Amino acid sequence: MLAGRVLHRHALTVSAFAIGSTMNRPRDRSRRNWPDYLKSKVRSKGLYYIWKHPITKKEYGLGYGFAEAAAQAREANLKIMTEQTPKATLADRISDTENTMSDWLDRFKSILNERPGKKKNSEVRAQSTMIIDARRIETMREHFKGTLISKISTKDCADLIQKYKDLGHDRAAADMRGFMIDCFNEAESAGWIARGTNPASITKARKPKTKRSRLSLENYMALLSISSGYIKTAMLLALVTGQREGDIANMKYADAKHGFLEVVQEKGGNRIRIPLGLELLGYSIEGIIKKSRVIVGAKSIVHQTEKTARSLQGAALRKETICKTFTSMVREHLKEEWEGTPPTFHEIRSLSKRLHDERGVNTLLLLGHSNEQTGQIYNDLRGGWVEIKLPKLNAS
Repeated sequence: MLAGRVLHRHALTVSAFAIGSTMNRPRDRSRRNWPDYLKSKVRSKGLYYIWKHPITKKEYGLGYGFAEAAAQAREANLKIMTEQTPKATLADRISDTENTMSDWLDRFKSILNERPGKKKNSEVRAQSTMIIDARRIETMREHFKGTLISKISTKDCADLIQKYKDLGHDRAAADMRGFMIDCFNEAESAGWIARGTNPASITKARKPKTKRSRLSLENYMALLSISSGYIKTAMLLALVTGQREGDIANMKYADAKHGFLEVVQEKGGNRIRIPLGLELLGYSIEGIIKKSRVIVGAKSIVHQTEKTARSLQGAALRKETICKTFTSMVREHLKEEWEGTPPTFHEIRSLSKRLHDERGVNTLLLLGHSNEQTGQIYNDLRGGWVEIKLPKLNAS
């Protein structure tokens, strides 16, 4: 019985060895001294040597001479080894002498959240800015993974920028470059990397070209003539008030009081009071609000006017919905060739500025654009309201 068991185990061992041998065959003895990733193909002139990149799997021809091909393959293998960014080992992590990029990004996120807004004396950053920064941090975390922050090279940073360039997103590439420079500057200040070793500081990104076309008054009027419901209200409010799409979506009927429309701008938190009598092209804010009262009980000035599968009549609309509706109108009804991409809803703001400038309205205050003078006005009020003045030609 015992002898039978021993023979059975021996048979299983031999069988397992045989299977393993077929799955992991030893290297051909004739290629024992070949450099890694060097391969050959039989051609009419003989063996043609090829080096296959271990990561990209791209193949590079090296010719018919073995000695030259082997030398080039060894040189390429050495380059791959030296360029690989070291990852933090368990010993590094428990010794607390080396920190990973992921560790630093956690710290950097906290630093960003503690920063004040871009406006002077603004204690809170815009929510939209914080969302964008959080996305960039996650992109960096995915790109650098468990890399030691002290071992990150300029090439590592350039590779991330190149990903955006390859997609044709030059502006996003430039923004990511600036974000990485800021990130590593903070790491220098905190002592996580040596002074003067910011790896992103000497990277380059093409200056983005403006691809979005301007919206002409003629095209705006053409779109307005075929619009109805909430998109017409949104387009008119955007033109006359000059506010951003998020601010348009947030406007409530309750905000119109004492002869003004009160707006707390999403970007920067500026508090402005726009006269209800402000008008452009014969449309006043007061008149737009009156005509928008389609659904009883609606609280938002721009609201759903038709019942849909996703929203009820009178429901507030997200800015994304407004923008998508406008873009669909542009693509469907304006057939002309654009120099770049078709104008977006945001371009109504630019048109508003051009028209109000001609009439003498202070568009720096109305649109919330920042310079030293307007910044001082907002700061002096300390949470109060900036009242926009009607142009003199309309003054009574």
